Parts: sequence; structure tokens; C-alpha cells
Amino acid sequence: VKFFPLYFKNELHLSPIKVNAIYVGLPLAMAIGSQFAQILRRRIGRAQTCVLFGYIGALALLAMSQIDRFEKLETWYVLVPIYIFSSASHCTRPLKKSILMDYVPKSTRARWNSIDSITRFGWSGSAVVGGFLVDHYSYGATFLITSIMQLIAASLFLFLIPIVKIEPSRSQQNMAKGPSPHPTRKQNQRVGIHTEGVDAPLIKESEKPDDSLSINSPAPATTENSNDTGGNANVRVGM
Repeated sequence: VKFFPLYFKNELHLSPIKVNAIYVGLPLAMAIGSQFAQILRRRIGRAQTCVLFGYIGALALLAMSQIDRFEKLETWYVLVPIYIFSSASHCTRPLKKSILMDYVPKSTRARWNSIDSITRFGWSGSAVVGGFLVDHYSYGATFLITSIMQLIAASLFLFLIPIVKIEPSRSQQNMAKGPSPHPTRKQNQRVGIHTEGVDAPLIKESEKPDDSLSINSPAPATTENSNDTGGNANVRVGM
């Protein structure tokens, strides 16, 4: 991988400006790939996503190692997209780190982080072996060996599939939690509760009290029955 700039310059005869333009666009492509990996891991799982992206990167690198056999395809507009796909395995670094942090004891996380830093030494130390292969064989031989090692590394994640559980989506988490103890505004409106100011039950129009009947309104007329001497009942209204 360290020799890609030399490969683009010596084999594809790209100018330094074009080579640097490739390395400007590569981080953007990796950022997009990382976001896609985050979406995919919610559907198939973190370990499965690492395996898939690892295989894509290894197969793309394998294609680059064999493309020198086809002179018509050995052009920059064919090889540059393949090279971008070969970096797919790097898009899952956050997922690999999260798996490491989730499945090791807290007391040994520092130890595992120090062991994980050895990969940086291997990343730089492989340049020595790659330079030897390029001098004695070709760039294609370097890409071939690297792709085989990446295939082996991606296959090791297959052993983690039964261990690393698939994280439920947000909707599944909300369903598992059940209904919220605090109703939302829409739920309050359905049951007739104001959500602005002090909560109070809504009163329908048919249930509102009549304004004509108030406390200060005069009392209704009453009737009184009295017996006179003649035995006739007289009705006095408002007496």
C-alpha cells in the first residue's frame, strides 16, 4: 500500500498533481464508506460488516494485481476506482475498535489498546518487505500477497459472528421499552388534556354551563297555597 503513489507514477504515468488529487479524494470516499458501514451494521451486525468490507477491499486489491495482464484495462480510469474500493477494509476501523472495547474487561482495556498499536508498526514495517518484492518481482506481486493477507484477516472475523450480537435498531429499542410513562402532546390531545399551561380536562361545547343561570340571578317564582274560610284554595304568585 505504501507504494501506490509510485505505482501510479511509474506504471500509469500520472502526473504528481493527479496522484495527489487521488489522495485528496480518497479520505472523502473512506468517510462515505464509514457512514455506510454504520448503517449496514444495524442490519447485519458489526462482525458481518467487517467481513464484508474486508472481502471487498481484498478482492479489489486482487484485481489490481492481475490487471497488468490486460493492457487495455491498465488505465487510470479503471485502476483508480478499483484502488478506492481496495480501501474498503479501512472503513470499518471504528467498528473494530468498538468490538474490542465492548468485549474485553475494563481492567485490561489499556493492555489491549497497547497490543492494538502494534498494527501501526506492522503497517510501516511492511514497507520494507514490499520494497523487496517490488525490486525483485513487480507491483502486482506486492498487491497479490497483500490481498491474500487481507482475505485471511477478514475471514478471522467469521469466528466473532456468534459472539458479537446484532444491535437492535432504535425502533426495536423503543418497542422493547414499551410505552413512555409520560404521554406526549398528541396523546394528551387524544384523551382531551390541555398541554399548554396547567393541564386540565377539555370541556365539550355540549357540557359547558349555561351563562343565563348564574349565582346572582333572581330566584324563580314560587307558589303558595293557603286555605281561606270558604275552603277554596287561592294561588298567590310572587307573594
